[in-house]
Amino acid sequence: MNLYSLYGEPKIIIFIKKSKDGTKLLGIKKLVHKC
Repeated sequence: MNLYSLYGEPKIIIFIKKSKDGTKLLGIKKLVHKC
């Protein structure tokens, strides 16, 4: 389930992942929704 795909436009999602060490990793993911 991806709410960003409902817009039908390329969206940039910034997600934060916590590693086993407890550090926060910032990642940038581009989602392109094809109609």
